[in-house]
Amino acid sequence: PFPISYRAYEPLYDAWYWAGDRVNERVYTQTAELAAQAGFGSYLADAGWDAATGEYEKWLKGSTGDYAPPADKFRDLPGTFDEIRKTDKLGIHLWLQPFAVGRTSRRYAETRNTHIHIPKDSNLGPGWMGLAYSPFALPLGSNLETVNLCPSTTSTQTYLKNLFNEMAEKYKPEGYWIDFMDGLATYCVAPH
Repeated sequence: PFPISYRAYEPLYDAWYWAGDRVNERVYTQTAELAAQAGFGSYLADAGWDAATGEYEKWLKGSTGDYAPPADKFRDLPGTFDEIRKTDKLGIHLWLQPFAVGRTSRRYAETRNTHIHIPKDSNLGPGWMGLAYSPFALPLGSNLETVNLCPSTTSTQTYLKNLFNEMAEKYKPEGYWIDFMDGLATYCVAPH
């Protein structure tokens, strides 16, 4: 086995379990202060920093995948993270669900040809269909298009590399929390 990093033992604070995606700059700064006082070493900016409240419930119908903090929630998210690092001495971990992109996302035009497609009839598939019901999967031609990108395509791999580079440049996180990979289907019937 790989050696265990000391960071594995560092407590991580996450507001998701009580706030969900109803977060903003004030929630982050106040809970980061409390987390630091309680001895936490890292702060997880979980789902909600990157989209309007309620967008996750829309999945493929929504704008998940934008990774653009709404102005009414965060005036300057990189500045908020810098303040938490400086004032509270906490490392920032950034939540992403990098394979999920909704149809109203600004990134959908780039990813639309790389989404996983599954048969409409769930008995036709040779494996895990993923989350095959609305709003995770919606009709597209004779198949269902899922919110997730197909990991076997070069274009998805390039998209992910570019996404992580963009997030690293903008937010400089000390780590990432990668979510929702359990919803990926184990096969894809898309033309790609």
